[in-house]
Amino acid sequence: TPQAVVSQVQTDPEAAKAKLRELDIELTRLYLQDQQDARAMQIATLQADNAGWLARNFVYLLGTLVIVAVFAYIGAVTFVELTPTGERYADIAVTGIAAGLISSVTGFFLGRRQRQESQAPRTFMDAIKTR
Repeated sequence: TPQAVVSQVQTDPEAAKAKLRELDIELTRLYLQDQQDARAMQIATLQADNAGWLARNFVYLLGTLVIVAVFAYIGAVTFVELTPTGERYADIAVTGIAAGLISSVTGFFLGRRQRQESQAPRTFMDAIKTR
């Protein structure tokens, strides 16, 4: 129960900090393992003797398709009148989605940048302390 957790943290805050650090390390390990698995899959596909052209180039084609589609959307939003009255309700939401897609594609091919220490807490415990 939440009350039991609160009382345990109040009785032994150092043990709670240690447990949160363990959980933070485990989450980071799982995140990195997921990235390594994705990279290993791509490397295995590229090195496979029986992989066809589409299998070897699928990730690149998909990335290109996403980038082209996002830029086509940006062009449509900028230059094409989508409704006769000019309402553009979905523009903001879809623009956010498009930015996320671009970020995902570039993150996959170029790697994800680590956040600056000044921008985000380093651990879950640091996040709790800042609140």
